[in-house]
Amino acid sequence: MSWCPSHDTPLAGPEDAAKAFDRWSVLWQPWGKSQVSMYFGPLVPGLDGADEWDSKVLRVDADFEVGRAAVTWLPDGSYGVELGPTDGPITAGFGEPEEIPAERARVSVEKAREAIIEYVTTGDKPVCLRWEAS
Repeated sequence: MSWCPSHDTPLAGPEDAAKAFDRWSVLWQPWGKSQVSMYFGPLVPGLDGADEWDSKVLRVDADFEVGRAAVTWLPDGSYGVELGPTDGPITAGFGEPEEIPAERARVSVEKAREAIIEYVTTGDKPVCLRWEAS
């Protein structure tokens, strides 16, 4: 099974996942900010020979300028909680900026990175975060 962050190339494992996240942490989006939305998940061969997403996908929206991220487990829509609520939303995105509500941006970027590594290692919902239903 290959792992893929968003529309990037497949990953060999947890170390590659960490490197992909780190790479995006220092890149600037076209709107002039260091922010990104990434989807991590296993790719499975599709019927037409193209890879498709498996059902277990982890979404990470990170705003590196404010040090916050929203981590969402897409199978059930729950979001990770590490920190208390922030005063306002964060901005993330891939290609276009997207405002992420403050109540979902409850994870430090460091803990988001840890959750990505854990997820790619185990293939399961990361236990390094507390999860709340959306």
